[in-house]
Amino acid sequence: MKQENYGIIKKKIEVEKLMSRETEKMNKALQKFLEANTTEKTTEDEMDSLIQVFIKEYNKMKMNFVLDARTAKTSDDFYELAKMTEDLSLSLKYAKKSLKLDPENLDAAFFIAEIEADSYIDLIERTEKILQHGEKIMIEKGFMDKENIGSFWLMVETRPYMRIKFECAKFLKECGMLSTAISECEDMIKLCKNDNLGVRHTLMYLYAVTENDKKAVRLYKKFNSFETSLVLPLSILYYRKKDLKESLKYLKELEEGNKDTKKFFKLVYEGKIDNILEEINDFGYRPATIEELAISFAENNELFNSTMGYVEWAYNQLRKKVKKIVKMKKK
Repeated sequence: MKQENYGIIKKKIEVEKLMSRETEKMNKALQKFLEANTTEKTTEDEMDSLIQVFIKEYNKMKMNFVLDARTAKTSDDFYELAKMTEDLSLSLKYAKKSLKLDPENLDAAFFIAEIEADSYIDLIERTEKILQHGEKIMIEKGFMDKENIGSFWLMVETRPYMRIKFECAKFLKECGMLSTAISECEDMIKLCKNDNLGVRHTLMYLYAVTENDKKAVRLYKKFNSFETSLVLPLSILYYRKKDLKESLKYLKELEEGNKDTKKFFKLVYEGKIDNILEEINDFGYRPATIEELAISFAENNELFNSTMGYVEWAYNQLRKKVKKIVKMKKK
């Protein structure tokens, strides 16, 4: 079962993922090369020279290499073939070949799970098993050692585990298993303090839905910079708790940081926000614009649907501000 895309498919993010996987593939090849060509006596200068030789040869190979069923040799090759192939049965065959060649290829295992699962619950259970296997690998390779906690993602080998962990959190969110989804997200931010995958945005909406203002504010302060997808749910959270003063504070902060805030609420109120979603191009959205607000709305629709009174209230608050400015100008 392929996961449904409840938001906008942002090609920019997909390109970043592909770049990340290419980096991982190159890193694997480099490690294999160094293991075959170095000893304990290899000096730092010799190591640098070997790395330069590898990069030159790797780039040359990439330029002349055409991946197909005949040229595929490694687990990563077959995984790439699986993603490229439109025929689902053939794609599954390649993915299983990839996993057979490397039982630690978590991406291939997850790819198979997405195709073979017959329900969200089945997919969650399969994904959790993959994560258990992944955690075992992380422990065996020392990535779970105390000094590495907080640096995940920077260590390239941890990226497949982190990607799948995030997918699992999103599956749990879609199924309404919010407490478990929150735990997964919190664990990810503990493992990667810089939050390279942007887990904080999903987590903030989960805090808003569950009305956990203490954790929400702590998360906001942790990253200490304006982000539309952190401030908007904070305003909604306090509205849900009937703390309109605090809700208005974050609404004003949202308006200061994102010039399209009033326009956004007007379009949502009038039921026209889909027009903006249709206009967003394939390469992603512009931060701090109506595009980011629209994306946040689309990807967290359940929060807005359960708090529709907030949209009307927020829009009226922003309109009041405009009226006051007009009156002052008349004087």
